[in-house]
Amino acid sequence: MKQFAKRAGLLLLVFALYLVYLELVSFGKLRVANLDTDVIPKSSLIAAYPGQPWATTLASEWAPSNHYSYEAYVGWERKPFQGKVINIEEPGVRRSAHSHCDQPGLTIWAFGGSTIWGYGSPDWLTIPSQLAEQYEKAGHNVCIKNFGEKAWVNTQEMVKFVLELKHATRKPDLVIFYDGPADVWESYQSGRGGVHQNFDDTKRLFEGHAAAVAGSFQYLLDSNAGRLLWRQHQSNSQKSPTKDLNATAQRALLCYLENVALIRALAREYHFQPAFFWEPTISTGNKPLTPTEKAAQDEARQQFPGLDEANQLAYTLLQPNCHAPIYCIADALDTASDTVYFDENHVTAKGNRLVAERMYTTLQPIKN
Repeated sequence: MKQFAKRAGLLLLVFALYLVYLELVSFGKLRVANLDTDVIPKSSLIAAYPGQPWATTLASEWAPSNHYSYEAYVGWERKPFQGKVINIEEPGVRRSAHSHCDQPGLTIWAFGGSTIWGYGSPDWLTIPSQLAEQYEKAGHNVCIKNFGEKAWVNTQEMVKFVLELKHATRKPDLVIFYDGPADVWESYQSGRGGVHQNFDDTKRLFEGHAAAVAGSFQYLLDSNAGRLLWRQHQSNSQKSPTKDLNATAQRALLCYLENVALIRALAREYHFQPAFFWEPTISTGNKPLTPTEKAAQDEARQQFPGLDEANQLAYTLLQPNCHAPIYCIADALDTASDTVYFDENHVTAKGNRLVAERMYTTLQPIKN
C-alpha cells in the first residue's frame, strides 16, 4: 500500500506539474497573440508619416489609450486619456481640432467605428478634425464631437446617439454616421445581423458567470488553456469556407437600412440633418494599389476568406439606396497614387483628408 500510495502521489504530482506547464504555455501564447491586436506597427506609422516626429509618439500612445470600460447599452467605450497626440476628453469622445464648442455655430456629431475615431492618426488629422477644418476655412464656426469607437457597428452608434440626444444641452444640427465594413464584419463573424462584434465571446462570458454563481466547472473554461482553446475555435469558425457571403452582405445591409429609417424618424422630431456615409475599403474602391496595399489586401484575404467579397456584395446591394441622406463614397480614395491604406479599411491621415473633403463637398450648402 505504501508503494502504491507513493506511485499515486507521484502521478498526481506529475499531472499537477503538467497542468501548471499547460497554463504557463497557454498564458504565453495568449500574451503573444494579443501583442499586436489593433496596433499599427511603428514601422508602418513612420513609413506613412516620414519626417514627422509625432509618428513615434503616436505608436507609443496607442497601447495606453486602448483601454475600455463597460457602458450600458453600447457595450464598451474608451476611457479618458491624456497624451500628446491622442486625447480622450470624456468617455468615448476623442478630441477634435478646429472645433469651437464655446462659440455659437454649427454643431456636428460624428459616429462610426475605428475609422472615424482615427485609427492610425493623431487628434488633429482624424476625419472629424479635418472636416471641422474645412468648415473653418469657409468661415463657419463648428462644434464637432467625435463619438467614434473601436469595433462599433451602426446599431451601437444609433443607441449611443439616442442616449446623448436625451441629455445634450447643445443639440446637433448635423449627425454623421460613417459605416460599412464593421457592419459587414459583424455579420461575417457572428452569422447573424443586428448584434455587436464579438457577440459570442460576450455571450459566453455572461452565461458563464451566471453558471459559475450557481456552481459549475466554468473556471476551467476561464483558465488560460480554456481561453486559448476557445480562441482557436473562434478563429477556425471565422475562416470557415462554407460562409454564405451573399447572406452575410444582405444581413448587414438590412440592419443598416432599418437603422437609417429609425434615425431619419428621429431627425424629423429633433430637427437635425442626418448623413450616412458608406466608407471606402481596399476591395470596394478602384484605387491603384501600391505594393504595400496589395500585400495588406492579400494578408486580409488569407486571414478572413471571402470577407472582401462580402464587402463588395454589400456595396453593390446598397447602390439603389445611394441618394441623400445615404452617400456611397467607395471612390473617395481613388485619386490617391501613394499608400493610404494600412489594411483593408483603415487609412492614413491623407486618406482621412480625402474622405473629409468628400463629406464637406457632399454636405454643402450647410449654413450656420
